Amino acid sequence: MQLALFTSSVLLDSYESEKSRPFAEAVPGTFAAAEVSSGFVWLAPRIEVVLDESGTPKRTFPSFYNDSDHIVQTLSTWTDLSCAWNYVYRDTHLSALRKRGEWMRKPVRAQYVLWWLPRLSMPTHADAVLRLETLDDLGSTPDAFTFRTAFDASGRPAVVRG
Repeated sequence: MQLALFTSSVLLDSYESEKSRPFAEAVPGTFAAAEVSSGFVWLAPRIEVVLDESGTPKRTFPSFYNDSDHIVQTLSTWTDLSCAWNYVYRDTHLSALRKRGEWMRKPVRAQYVLWWLPRLSMPTHADAVLRLETLDDLGSTPDAFTFRTAFDASGRPAVVRG
């Protein structure tokens, strides 16, 4: 099994705006840090093209967001909870997290979700959005959880230690 991590946040302004420039400039270094982190497996491209029923490209966002110009999302996979936690809450990514108040709207809904999937599986943004919405609606379950209320690959409650 491997762990999927999906994040979804709302910028104060559009990604291309002057106000969001410091965030946009931090993204490459933050992604590069992920790729050399212990336990890193895969990081999805920044924008995933998804087709609707008519074959028209669209982006996939949680239903509780209505301003797609301001949404930023990441989707990655990791070998285990501790490795993912260490990446999120240490070093380069932690520096970015500390500045989120300068870049992001204050969250009122779930912003990230974790779930287990078969080794070498490729999670999709559509599945990630569904899991984030499930977490937001139901709270943590073995199918959609947070670091604070995590589950191991067998579905048992787990304590995450970095």
